[in-house]
Amino acid sequence: MLGIFSRVRRQLFLNHQLRRYVLYSIGEVILIVLGILIANWLAKSEERNKQQIQEIRILNGIKESLVQDTLTLKTNIEKYTNMSRNDSLIFYHLLYKQPQNTDVANAIHYASTYNSFLILRLSYFEEAKVKGLDIITNFELRDKLKQVYEDEYATLLRIENEDIAYDYEGIMNPKFQTYIGVKPNDKNGTEVYILDYDKLLEDTQFHQEMFKYWQIKNRLRLRNYLPVRIKVIKLIEAIEEEIRALETKR
Repeated sequence: MLGIFSRVRRQLFLNHQLRRYVLYSIGEVILIVLGILIANWLAKSEERNKQQIQEIRILNGIKESLVQDTLTLKTNIEKYTNMSRNDSLIFYHLLYKQPQNTDVANAIHYASTYNSFLILRLSYFEEAKVKGLDIITNFELRDKLKQVYEDEYATLLRIENEDIAYDYEGIMNPKFQTYIGVKPNDKNGTEVYILDYDKLLEDTQFHQEMFKYWQIKNRLRLRNYLPVRIKVIKLIEAIEEEIRALETKR
């Protein structure tokens, strides 16, 4: 193609058609510039398309992770709600010095087995951080993701898995177990009973410790869990909307 342009330009020059030669040369330059601009535009368009595909993949991964996290958060909320009911039964019997029965024995046994550990799915958000969070082009959505992962999630994981101040299980379970015994029953099974119920009723220091950690367990843990789950559900909806918008642009 360039050879054809060159021959035409040379022919005009040799025929002394200077004006046409100049106009032809200018036209040739314009065509070359347009070709370069079109090539750059196509290259940038292809790059944008690749980035959008990558962004959609990461957003889909984050969305699926958050969906699974809502189930985990729901399970823990239900668990702590049941623990709260169980503790309320124990407090009632201890506060009003109610007679020992199977219900309170089972409640204390259940309290002696409390456990908590939280696993949240962070891999896709961590991948986005490695690639640069600006891969998520919607800055408002990006800020919401950062808040959930780097603030709310970090707080929950610290409370559940790291901070000894919230270690209800490690501190209280062994104390509960000192009052628990197991014996055979009439149905060829076993049943739980309290070893020394009178001593348990008079152990006011134990009552105070149990109430203190019950407050930590329920007020602080549930106070964090409930709003985080609501925020995550709303975030999932925002991600789905953003994915639809990105797919429409492609």
